[in-house]
Amino acid sequence: MMLTFYEGMGLFCLALLGVLYVSALLSHDNSNIQRMFRWTILASAATVCCDICGGAVYQGEYGAAVTWAVNIAYTFSESTAYLLWALHYLASRGRFPKGRALVPWVLPACLAVALCLMSPFNGAYISVDAAGVYSRGPLHPLYTVVVALPVVVVTLESLYRMVAARRKSDFIREFAMVSFIIPLLVCAILQVMWYDIPVLACGLTVGLLFVYINIQNQKITEDPITGLNNRFRMAQYIESRYERCRDWDGALYVAVMDIDHFTDIVAQHGNGDGTLIRVACALRGVCGTRDCFIAKFGGDEFLVARDYGTREEFESICDDVRARMEELSAELPYDLRLSIGTAGYAGQPTPRQLFDEADAAMYADKRARYESMGIRWTR
Repeated sequence: MMLTFYEGMGLFCLALLGVLYVSALLSHDNSNIQRMFRWTILASAATVCCDICGGAVYQGEYGAAVTWAVNIAYTFSESTAYLLWALHYLASRGRFPKGRALVPWVLPACLAVALCLMSPFNGAYISVDAAGVYSRGPLHPLYTVVVALPVVVVTLESLYRMVAARRKSDFIREFAMVSFIIPLLVCAILQVMWYDIPVLACGLTVGLLFVYINIQNQKITEDPITGLNNRFRMAQYIESRYERCRDWDGALYVAVMDIDHFTDIVAQHGNGDGTLIRVACALRGVCGTRDCFIAKFGGDEFLVARDYGTREEFESICDDVRARMEELSAELPYDLRLSIGTAGYAGQPTPRQLFDEADAAMYADKRARYESMGIRWTR
């Protein structure tokens, strides 16, 4: 009965991972981030398959050779799954390792597999008697530490980032990464006590499911090109901060920004997405370190907002944005500048009116800039 339960739980986890993989595949996102995530699902599915087979052979019904083969395959797939998860994390941080930089991340998986391959000769990791019955060796705890090392390292980094996060969006992004290790860690501890139940397979499946759900939630509020907050999240932010200002006499400053000559840049240089990403990176660099909310809400329109401080401090941030755009323009074959309009909460009857004031100020800034260059501008 226990063996049937073991297989049933394993097959259920395998079915969930299959659905998860198909869903991830249908996203048509072939970036390193999504590719590593899909490969992690596949490696986890292979681990669950080996786990199901292990449940069938661990009593020795199929002989020693089969038991050894299943355990070696399990070790390889498990260590690969953890490695791919670490690479997924690094890719999401823009630090995907290549060449020699990949060696420290691959090394734990290689050591884990080597430990398993040597076990038929020394029984250090696991041992299988002549009848094919499986038992754990004295170095099994060491194997657990080594194989999980890549996941532990990136999880500790993500935990640090989560604790240090000053914005809710950053906290949520880091929690999406940490959510993989929570069920995995709990189930790994339980697996040590109950190795005749597929607890670790459940932990892998639940962890990946948590991550996938968090990723989908992020996509609802994230601009797909720049990774900034989108119009939906922007509306939520402005409305919530507006209500706080109205009820508690707080502060709220809004800047609407629009790329000058964006249509001409795309027509002449064909680099629309690249230009948007450059602007987004510049805004993160200037505003992200000053607790500003940043969003992309139109084709080439951005919004920066802050819910504390003075109007003068906020205007200074906008001046720094202009200066940063001038620096970028010097590095590019085209002039990349932003028209910027600002507004602050002053009892406006609706959040929309506050936004419209900043929008009108942005167009006034654009008109003045165009006319100073002798260009007739019409909205």
